[in-house]
Amino acid sequence: MFYLQRTTRPHRYFLLGLLLLTALAGWLRVSSLGFWYTHPDEEITVGVSGHMRANGTLDSNWKNVDLTSYFRYPQYNFSGYIMGSAALLALADAPVAGSGERPLSILRYTSAVLGTLAVLLTGLLGARLFGALTGLGAAALLVANPLLYQDSLYARPEPFVTCLVLLLCLMVLPGKPVRDYRMAPLERWSRLPAAVIAGVLVATKVSLLAVVPLLFLVPARAAPGAGLSAYLEAVLRAVPALLPVVAAGLLAGFVAGAPYALLNFGDYLHGITYLTAQYTDGMWPHGLAAAGLLPRLGYAAHYFAATSGIGPWLLALAGGVLALRRGHYPAVLLFVLVMVVALRFATYATFFERNLSHLLPIVSIFAAYAVVRLAQAIAAPAARIALILVGILALCLPGALTSAGLRFQELPGLHYREVRALRLALEEEYGVRTTIVGFSPDYAAVRHYVPDLCAPRLLEFPHPGDPVSDEVLAQLARDAGYREVGRVPSLFADVPPSTLHTYFTSTKVFLTNAGARAPGCVEGGAPSGEAGRPALD
Repeated sequence: MFYLQRTTRPHRYFLLGLLLLTALAGWLRVSSLGFWYTHPDEEITVGVSGHMRANGTLDSNWKNVDLTSYFRYPQYNFSGYIMGSAALLALADAPVAGSGERPLSILRYTSAVLGTLAVLLTGLLGARLFGALTGLGAAALLVANPLLYQDSLYARPEPFVTCLVLLLCLMVLPGKPVRDYRMAPLERWSRLPAAVIAGVLVATKVSLLAVVPLLFLVPARAAPGAGLSAYLEAVLRAVPALLPVVAAGLLAGFVAGAPYALLNFGDYLHGITYLTAQYTDGMWPHGLAAAGLLPRLGYAAHYFAATSGIGPWLLALAGGVLALRRGHYPAVLLFVLVMVVALRFATYATFFERNLSHLLPIVSIFAAYAVVRLAQAIAAPAARIALILVGILALCLPGALTSAGLRFQELPGLHYREVRALRLALEEEYGVRTTIVGFSPDYAAVRHYVPDLCAPRLLEFPHPGDPVSDEVLAQLARDAGYREVGRVPSLFADVPPSTLHTYFTSTKVFLTNAGARAPGCVEGGAPSGEAGRPALD
């Protein structure tokens, strides 16, 4: 059968290896917290949790908090995570008012710890499903995964969500087959804690309703000839008995995570509608709003290929097929659910890679399982272990290189210093101060930074690698004769526009119109006719 009985008690070598991998992941994450970086969404977590503590309320509605204007609207997103953050800050006796530095530091450290814990839980889940070697391989794939590493830097809910999803999977996914599908009443009520966790997840992000089907999984059957159709029938038969338990747990978890969302249900729905529009209408520069489903899927695939390699995803597909052939139906349904959710988020008009973070541990488990199973074709034990080791290391390498660039170049400010050196050299060469342009989704936004288009200037333009930015540069050349005089490529220039560009440094393009005789400008720098008219609204 698919399950190796020895994995019910992982031997000491498995535990030692898993602890070493977890320690390495912890070092990478915690050692990065001393650098300066920022994330706009951290204002939400710190601000709302601080407001709750200052006012003695459990209402996590963003509209009640003194946030930046674009965050201050009826919204309960992140609520489960914010509730936990407020409780943690209260336990740590962090200041409620004034500087948010200490609360932010505590919450970032918590994210780093949770990101580390996710590696440990992935190893345990992989071992439970497919054996110790799979568990170690899956954990190794996450140690330096750039997306999960980046998540661990911020006071945002992704590490919290990832850990809860893994805990839920450990609670509901059986590791060994049973003689029949029947569940005793006590076994049914054992799903209650998992359902509570699911409720907290839904209170954190409504998209995590996707985990609810996992609560109805039953163990696979050990009897010969028990196929997938028989297993699905058993799952459906179990639904009526499990439904009251699942419903009670979901409600309890949701109320614990977002108690006022039910009281202010209109605001809760407004927040969901707002976020739905953000993902369906597009949000520059993240994704391909005007493209079809296949180009959007290609965009997501390009992101993963450029940051951590496409190999884990391809091997995970192979692992899913192998699990199906081995009759591990609970794991197969988990994998199918993960793929469906991944496809959904990959084909939205707006692509935020963090929406797939909690799926990566499952992808890593199935990828490692494929490597282990394929290596079993080799008879010699030493050669088999060597092949597994080489295969896992090969899968780890692309992500490790991306994370190394982030940890040892980007966070210490090496790229910023390179940009600054070029800026100073060009200012000396052209005799003008640099106008630093912010991220601009169209030409009109650039004109906000450069109202006098034809006056001699040196512009520093952030380019996330999208076609809109290319067209903006072309428009500047046409209208006022701006030409490129320098460029510092981003460390992530080969990655499609993502949070690696918007939250860290993008490619910097330096432009000047010094000495230009642009058709739209008269002598002296004044614009004439239609020069400088926003053309890309």
